[in-house]
Amino acid sequence: MLQYVDVNTAYEFLHAITGQIHAAGAHSHFHIDPDAHDAEHVASITSLFDAKVSLGDEPSVRTRELLAAE
Repeated sequence: MLQYVDVNTAYEFLHAITGQIHAAGAHSHFHIDPDAHDAEHVASITSLFDAKVSLGDEPSVRTRELLAAE
């Protein structure tokens, strides 16, 4: 998506769609290649999500407190 629109447009779209997904009680799964985008843009986009899975020599999962727990 970031190759077609600016980061603000992508953020606004993803913020709206994740809000609708949360309101519906559903779960979603999104992908972003951190090597293909500016680190600041990746940080902005990933701030919308509850967990981040990183693959590499040592795969890791970092989670935030789930929105549903609020």
